Amino acid sequence: MSFQILSTTQYDATKYTPVGTVVLNNVEGISLLRNVFAGFGALFGGKNTLIQEAMDRLQARAQAAFTAKVQSTYPNTTMVVAYHTDVSEVGRDDNATFMVMTISGTCLVPLGQTGGRRRKFTMRRK
Repeated sequence: MSFQILSTTQYDATKYTPVGTVVLNNVEGISLLRNVFAGFGALFGGKNTLIQEAMDRLQARAQAAFTAKVQSTYPNTTMVVAYHTDVSEVGRDDNATFMVMTISGTCLVPLGQTGGRRRKFTMRRK
């Protein structure tokens, strides 16, 4: 099932109800060798295509994983609002730099429906 993704936090509360938030973290390692060539090219005013390609790959993988996570967690989702992405460098070691892309969004379903997978928990009395 496909759904719309919107960065706005506003939605029509007479048509949709929020069922939960999905957060995804995706990590991409960028090798030290790639950083060296990118830095060398930047000295001459060149474009850092190696780093750009790694970032494009990270974004594509993270978006695909986010879509899959939304569909598996809340299968009845018709819209994701408050969509937000963030990229951070979390660390370096001698061989690589690690970039993390975090994606989050609130899943909405048509009013009167549930998210699909969530169950209501009830208290059992003895």
